[in-house]
Amino acid sequence: MEFDGNGNAGTGSLEVLKVIPNQQVEVKLVMTRPIPASNLITYTLTPEGGQTRFSWAMSGDGGFMGKLIGVFIDCEKMVAGDFEVGIKTLKDLIEKQTPSP
Repeated sequence: MEFDGNGNAGTGSLEVLKVIPNQQVEVKLVMTRPIPASNLITYTLTPEGGQTRFSWAMSGDGGFMGKLIGVFIDCEKMVAGDFEVGIKTLKDLIEKQTPSP
């Protein structure tokens, strides 16, 4: 998927690299604007008793400019609200489809 967002989202692409059903999804995120970067995003599902833990991780190299911007801008804080909304939406969708015990 390619995207060309506003000043907050930038421009880039997402490519699904690996899917292990009910366990893990790996996605390559390539940003071309405002700052070129390549990142690996991993979504992991881990059974915990009768529940499932959903976790998200991102790693990559934003180069010198990415590091410099990271000094002045808290990128995690900037996107945390969007991730919280997305994870809540995912939780709500799953709970609608899962029969009650």
